[in-house]
Amino acid sequence: AGMARGDGRHYGGAAPGPLAGAAEALKRAWCAARDSFDAYTREPMAFTGASLAMLYLTVMSFGNIMTGYLRAIGASQVDIAAFRGVGALAGLLASVLYPVLHTRWALGSIAQAAVWWQWSCVAVAAVACMPMVPLAEHARFYLLVSFVVLSRFGLWCFDMAANQLIQEGVHREEFGRFNTVQESLQMAFEMLAYAATLVLADTSRFWVLAVISTSATGAAALNFSCCARRPPVATDSRAYEELEPENAGGAEA
Repeated sequence: AGMARGDGRHYGGAAPGPLAGAAEALKRAWCAARDSFDAYTREPMAFTGASLAMLYLTVMSFGNIMTGYLRAIGASQVDIAAFRGVGALAGLLASVLYPVLHTRWALGSIAQAAVWWQWSCVAVAAVACMPMVPLAEHARFYLLVSFVVLSRFGLWCFDMAANQLIQEGVHREEFGRFNTVQESLQMAFEMLAYAATLVLADTSRFWVLAVISTSATGAAALNFSCCARRPPVATDSRAYEELEPENAGGAEA
């Protein structure tokens, strides 16, 4: 092997090339990513985080994609802006009511009810987008935006409950790596939504995007419901125990 002098030059052998250095850097990055993902999956809150990430695979919000569709079916900018404001108020209402709900129900119960509420609203909104459903354009618009607004309440409640479960249930020494993977998963699902929009760019196919969004929300709800029934894993927090009302009741007895 070559030895390096103080001025950075090598002698006694060839210096490593740029490709070798890049390959080594990629290998270290891959190992770090793999270790972080392994740490993520070992946490009892991994299923909760995955459910939260799945909700990012959606076009059923008042973002650019849905706004373009609404404009295509003849909605005015005033109407769209008004419903955007109402949607923001729905999220604000969820923020106000969430502490009240938390005083009466466990975090797991709130999250489960909220994500299923969101799915039911998004499903109705998706049906309203389907061209095979005989609806007048104004009725299609009001049905779609009304149920998207209603879904925002469930989304915000689930987001707050899931994040609190994660904050209280993840081991403190793994919290940084867990959040890094969580953010990466959320961005990955969001990118999938944009990729699907590139493939199905025609506004006449928006209903397909709506079905994909409904499926992702349903998968998140099913995943969380299955997670809520898994036996708790030993951790330094009692947050995960709230997902197991049967165990909690037995402990009180």
